[in-house]
Amino acid sequence: MTGAQLSSLTMTLKSSTKKDFARQTRSLGPNLQGVLMEHIDGSYAALLHQLPFNPYSQYCVREDDALVWRVNALTSEASAHVIEPLRSLETVAVRSIDTTFDVSKMTLDS
Repeated sequence: MTGAQLSSLTMTLKSSTKKDFARQTRSLGPNLQGVLMEHIDGSYAALLHQLPFNPYSQYCVREDDALVWRVNALTSEASAHVIEPLRSLETVAVRSIDTTFDVSKMTLDS
């Protein structure tokens, strides 16, 4: 892992269904981890599984009628392999809860 750099991608997600995600917000983190892994290169995912710690973090919180998903990269390599693939998303399909969210807002801080 090379290059210390903190970059953050924040996505505001809105569900097209009327499901109440208020109680599920805490459990959505692991589900969004699965979404993240679906969008990164397989060889980089394999490398991540060998590391003692991840060069990124992610979490979600509820804000009003939306979920805010934040992904932080701690290195330039993690930014390139984790943040960049997510930047092109217009929707986020969370298969484990059979829901698709529309990305209504996206900001990148680096």
